[in-house]
Amino acid sequence: MQFGLAPMEGVTDLSVRCWFQLIGQVDFLGTPFLRVTDTWPAHQIPMDFYPEGRLADVIPKPVIPQVMAAKPDAFLRVADRLLDQFPWVDLNCGCPSSNCFRGGAGSQLLAEPERLDHFIQTLMSELGPESVSVKMRTGIHHSDELPSLLKVLKPYKLKRVTVHGRTRAARYGGNSDWNAVAVASEFLDIPVVGSGDIFSASHYRRLLEPITTLGACIIGRGALRNPWIFWELKSGQTQSIDAEVLRWSLGTLAALNLLRAEDELALFDLLRNGLLSVTCGSDADLWQSRFAMIGAYWGVTQPEQLNLPPKVLGRIKMLWNYWRSSLPEVFFEPRLLRLKTFPDMMTRIAEISKFWGHDSIPLSHQSKLDWIYSSDKKKNT
Repeated sequence: MQFGLAPMEGVTDLSVRCWFQLIGQVDFLGTPFLRVTDTWPAHQIPMDFYPEGRLADVIPKPVIPQVMAAKPDAFLRVADRLLDQFPWVDLNCGCPSSNCFRGGAGSQLLAEPERLDHFIQTLMSELGPESVSVKMRTGIHHSDELPSLLKVLKPYKLKRVTVHGRTRAARYGGNSDWNAVAVASEFLDIPVVGSGDIFSASHYRRLLEPITTLGACIIGRGALRNPWIFWELKSGQTQSIDAEVLRWSLGTLAALNLLRAEDELALFDLLRNGLLSVTCGSDADLWQSRFAMIGAYWGVTQPEQLNLPPKVLGRIKMLWNYWRSSLPEVFFEPRLLRLKTFPDMMTRIAEISKFWGHDSIPLSHQSKLDWIYSSDKKKNT
């Protein structure tokens, strides 16, 4: 079984993708979708969408570019350029956003199987076999819509199909329907990737191991909530880190985001100079070495010396808001998210680590917090 980092709009940009590769054990990653229209992008794809295409020799893991379009011609215009640098391009048929749906893109392609058929047929005839993959949901309103969609896909030699076990109506609430994922993996003659609600090794064993025809899955919110989940899934064991790993890895995440915001070309240079040449895992010394490489840009040697502008600080707080849900309850302190500077945030985390008082900080799924990270927004009772 291979485990990938799911593409998440506004979250899994280059800096986060690099950070997860430093943590280790992720097998592949996906970019958030590039929304293309009849007129945009007209001449050049935005540089920040697919920098790995220009860094293929220094990026350890495969990165899959994802494109969302309402018309085949718009998709083809961008895919032609991407295929010069990537082996295939992923077609987004799963985004539940109302704006995308009204515009005829994302999960709207699942509303009309005939339109989906025409779309895929056009791509296949222009780009050839295994040049396109599809990421989809199980339907618009009910998973019983899935069989008709699978019949559309079956004749085509797609690279693979990723099935998120939710309908468009479910958005990110309820439970992922892994029975539907199993149906897809048994019916299609191409690789199927499953998605939805993998938060721990126990979830994996319960939901995925019975599906013997499935070769891979992608992890989204589960990876944000426990960034070491790929280690847990590979080993079958709950992971732990110490306070220094927490400090240096969070500092590295902040430094990656800051450098990407201030000087992305400098980040490219660091990647070419071996930033991702090691996997840090739970080794504080390795994390410190990666921070030192990035921190040299500003002449800083400690995470507490980083001065993050509000936009970057807000992004780190967003990521911490997910991550803290896998840490002991003492770390789930609301005041942390109200601090005004990154040094204050790091100082407070150090204080909490001392208060925790143990050498090891376990990373484990807290099901009682699931409602916070679900579109249901209703606390379990």
